[in-house]
Amino acid sequence: MLMKLFLSSLASLARSVCQRSFSKADEVSNPDLVINTVIFPSSPFSITTMDIGNFAAEFHPHEPGSDTASELLIAQLVLNDIASIQASRKCKGREDAPLSNEDMALDFQAASLNGLIRVLNDYQLASSVDRAMESDAHQLRRLSLLEQAERDDHRAAVALQDGYDLPQQTAAQRTMEQTLDQPTRELQPVLQNRGRPNSATHSVADSIDIRMQNIHLTTQVTSSTGPRDSPKNPAENLECVICGDAVVVNRSFKAPCVHYYCRGCLVNLVETSLCDESLYPLRCCRQPLPLESGVFWFITLSLRQNFLDKSREYSVPAGSRVYCSNPRCSTFLGASGYFKRNLICGDCHTISCSQCKKTAHPEEDCSDQQSMMELREMATANKWQTCPGCHAIVELSQGCYHITCRCSTQFCYLCSARWRTCDCRQWDEEQLVNDADRRVRNQFGNQVAVLQPAVHAERVRQRLEVLRENHECRQHFWRYRHGSGECEQCGDFLAVFLMRCIRCQTLVCRRCSVNRL
Repeated sequence: MLMKLFLSSLASLARSVCQRSFSKADEVSNPDLVINTVIFPSSPFSITTMDIGNFAAEFHPHEPGSDTASELLIAQLVLNDIASIQASRKCKGREDAPLSNEDMALDFQAASLNGLIRVLNDYQLASSVDRAMESDAHQLRRLSLLEQAERDDHRAAVALQDGYDLPQQTAAQRTMEQTLDQPTRELQPVLQNRGRPNSATHSVADSIDIRMQNIHLTTQVTSSTGPRDSPKNPAENLECVICGDAVVVNRSFKAPCVHYYCRGCLVNLVETSLCDESLYPLRCCRQPLPLESGVFWFITLSLRQNFLDKSREYSVPAGSRVYCSNPRCSTFLGASGYFKRNLICGDCHTISCSQCKKTAHPEEDCSDQQSMMELREMATANKWQTCPGCHAIVELSQGCYHITCRCSTQFCYLCSARWRTCDCRQWDEEQLVNDADRRVRNQFGNQVAVLQPAVHAERVRQRLEVLRENHECRQHFWRYRHGSGECEQCGDFLAVFLMRCIRCQTLVCRRCSVNRL
């Protein structure tokens, strides 16, 4: 329709040029002089004897075999000839003299040519868009198919989560599993053209690049540690390490530890890390996840910007972070530094003091932080300890005195010194007995402890002796444990299963087992 509209407009313009040209030529005393002698003698082309009607027809863009670029060049050269003639004629006459018939004809032809050039430019743009849409139609249909398959996968996952049977595979899901190796290869030339100034597919490629951030399209980009090994079959079905749903290699994220993530779980991990610092930096099996060459390909631009902003906040020690003193804002302002200074919030324009972290108080000393003093007194009364790294207050609930803070600092719970730099004992006997009992219950279940108390007590005694010799778990080995329970790390309740470390018998959710511990 767009092309037909331009062709119709161009035909109407050509007819009007012809009609107006002949009616104007009747008013000219010597039209042949104007057309044949004035305009075309200096033109480098062989067009020397044509009236205006033939001239318009010569530039008809939908004529078979016509070259729009050449027609534009010819029209521009003719305009240059007219401009040269007009310049030479102005020097010979008076400035206030009325226009002659020749001058009027030159002005009219220049205006007609300018109109024709505009139409040709519009035609060239429409042709370019038409060719781009035609060449990218297959890629656009492929993207639509990808999005439909993603919606079908989501509905299937929700059905399984609610306890229903797995729905039958849709046509979109079957098609994508059979031809998943094709989209990346077919989209590659389109993406390569992105950013080239004269590319006919520039705008379409840009729109595809934006849409790709919301679909399951695997990039399989090599990380900084080298190329990744992927299964030979790109359509091979695997399981997401978090939700356990079946994923396809070419539509999932592959971590350096060879675990696979569906897009939903990966996005959820990034979103959760924005409010849970223990998940930062993003990692799987204690190996950092590649951001620029991996994670960022699966999340939206807004989520990526929020993550980068939060990364700057997490890079500052917790005790040195300054937030906006306006309780309705609380925007991160930066590090406190060694010297007192005022920090201005860019959102609400509140000025905060970097030392006491309250509203700025020019020419006044910082008042005593009564709430902080009360918190310290409470920590001392409850025998809590302060992390030497980030100065956060830590409470020991179970296990030995070896503490690993959320800022990754390891220290002694008794004296807050860095771990293995003091002579303090490594555990409290009561805490050690409680930990041994916890481990036995997690391994064999609470029902055994109730039905066979003698057996349970003997197992606790044996586990206690082992803990006295080796109470640390340097590397976890996880196994599924069926049954409901509470994650000992994040506190979430899971109704179906938990992950159990076969060494320390810690019970955690799947996310904590791979992304937190």
